[in-house]
Amino acid sequence: GGGGYCTDSSSSEEDEGNDLDYILDSIDDEDDDNENAEKNKQDRMDKEKEARDKRITEAELKLQSPSPEGAIFETLSDGSTALQIQEGWRICLDLRDLEEGGDETKAKRETEKKSKEEQKKKMEAKWKKREKAAQSGGGGFYYGGAWGRATSYNNPGTNTNKSTSNTGAVGNAYNDYRFTPKIAEYTITLDIQVSPTIPIPHTGLSLIHTSLLRAEETRGSTKLIQTNGEALINCDGGVGQLGTFGDVGKTRVVPGKWHRIVIAIKCASRNSDEDKGELRTWIDAEPCCVLRSDEIKKGGRFELDPSNLYLFSSNDASMMPGKVLLRTVKVEEGFATDASVLANRAKDKIWSAWNEEFEKKVD
Repeated sequence: GGGGYCTDSSSSEEDEGNDLDYILDSIDDEDDDNENAEKNKQDRMDKEKEARDKRITEAELKLQSPSPEGAIFETLSDGSTALQIQEGWRICLDLRDLEEGGDETKAKRETEKKSKEEQKKKMEAKWKKREKAAQSGGGGFYYGGAWGRATSYNNPGTNTNKSTSNTGAVGNAYNDYRFTPKIAEYTITLDIQVSPTIPIPHTGLSLIHTSLLRAEETRGSTKLIQTNGEALINCDGGVGQLGTFGDVGKTRVVPGKWHRIVIAIKCASRNSDEDKGELRTWIDAEPCCVLRSDEIKKGGRFELDPSNLYLFSSNDASMMPGKVLLRTVKVEEGFATDASVLANRAKDKIWSAWNEEFEKKVD
């Protein structure tokens, strides 16, 4: 009398098949999830690398001095590059950073500069806030700025007039203004190549120019004077100034050939009638010009303002013919000697020989 039962084998097989499909689908889903996770991880890594590369590029660009729009560079046989000075173009160098410590103190100067800019912004914001308050009927105030600006506002409720004067902060203005000291003794080194296709003009090719316009006091009056450069290459290839360019039979600038030109200037005391200043030049470490003159004095045209040193510049356009390649510029305080010029030339030769030997080994 016991009850019986039976199972549907087809239904059981179908369930097992469904279970298997579910397991396989789960495995596929896990594989897809893993693939997506790997892809997302790779995408993240790529983005991080891209951001890191961008930061590195930006940091490198900050270390470089931007070249002007239209600048042309030529790649030389040793892989280095040279700037091509175009017709009518001049280079202006600001050397004040060198006077303040150069690269060694660059980070400190940038931090101080940033701090000053932030303080300036805060003061400007404070000024605008007070100005707005005064204009909208707030209490009057008096503000003296570092640049000699002194403006007083009265309460518009009693007097709508606004007055401005320049007498409130004269002392602060003098404290904030900085005079740039000039350099009386300096040496400039240039590695250049003059184009063989354009002859050096009859008037010469200007190399250094200490000022585009300068003031000269004579007999109680002030005159503005323009000069054509303080050192130049004459049409025969000599380097100097004031009619003295050395013996071109011994050493001279040859167009189409690389030359190292060194120019050293020592200004005499402006109060001395006996001392004369001196200008000396070298071409490839060979002495060229030795010039002693009353014109080379402190306070005169040959004294160097660190904020403005011009290269290949003149007030005579014919002395800026262009097509000059420039590879190196070095500016140093102090008056060079034959020994120091030769020593620096020897260092470069040793480095060049090492490079040539290294290239042979690589080949």
